[in-house]
Amino acid sequence: FFFFRGISYDSACLANSGFLIILILATFGIGNSFGKPGRGLLAAFIISFYPFVLKFSRFFWSEIALMACCTVALYLLIKTKSFKSTGYSIGLGIAITAGLLIQQRFFFFILTPVLLTIFFLIFPPRKNSLEPKKSRGRRFKNLLLCLLIPGFVAIPYYIYYFQVFFTKFSYGITGGAWEPVKGTFTPRALFWYLGQIQHTTSLFFFLIFAVGFLAIIFSWKRKYLLLILTFVGCYLILTFYPAKDGRYISPLLPLAAVITAEGIWLLRTKILKTISILLVILVSLFNYLRVSWDAEPFKISYRES
Repeated sequence: FFFFRGISYDSACLANSGFLIILILATFGIGNSFGKPGRGLLAAFIISFYPFVLKFSRFFWSEIALMACCTVALYLLIKTKSFKSTGYSIGLGIAITAGLLIQQRFFFFILTPVLLTIFFLIFPPRKNSLEPKKSRGRRFKNLLLCLLIPGFVAIPYYIYYFQVFFTKFSYGITGGAWEPVKGTFTPRALFWYLGQIQHTTSLFFFLIFAVGFLAIIFSWKRKYLLLILTFVGCYLILTFYPAKDGRYISPLLPLAAVITAEGIWLLRTKILKTISILLVILVSLFNYLRVSWDAEPFKISYRES
């Protein structure tokens, strides 16, 4: 972008356009994995018009790149089918490497889904317990292959800058919490990030996300397990990490969009589904216009550091 438009802040911000496209496509892929393409299209549309995404895609910050890597990593993890696919396992390793190099917070997001997948690989459900040893051995080889990529590329970088990362982490543990949310296990700390989700998505999108979350819980199917536990696991990790920052919740926004789309799709009557989709479109356009005119449609608590 510097080559085409010269060295400027606007040229640097254009780099976000590629990550934004990847974020939208990966969100579509995750939504699409639950059924008909309509789910993926709706989830991709919703994530495109969250105020946080609209705003930070115009800043030269790493948030959109981090969101893209987190979403792609989860999509590729789903496509590995518990590490059956060698190609997708290699792709997942590359995505994990990119995410770790972009932001250390990527680890907070990817930890839960990877550990959950490994758990079911070691302790398979009853219907998969009779899987041939050769097939399970191939899965473990793909898992090892996936982990070796960040092990050889990203881990040396962390070892080299260990002192820097350790200092930042120690500060987050001992002195990084903001005064309003100090006390890791207090009710205020537990619900603080829920408020940040509301700020970053808008009140309307937060409410239909909450409805979608409950709809998925009450119409439970095993296919929702990875989606819900990834969201809850990452949320709890961020909550129990004393340092709080509204930007930290950004990797969960694509999952919120998928949960919202799935909740709308679970509505039993066609008229309710149609009305919900129309409201999503109207509020999305409203968010876009407000952000375009810099009317600050959301308030996020973060530190510029």
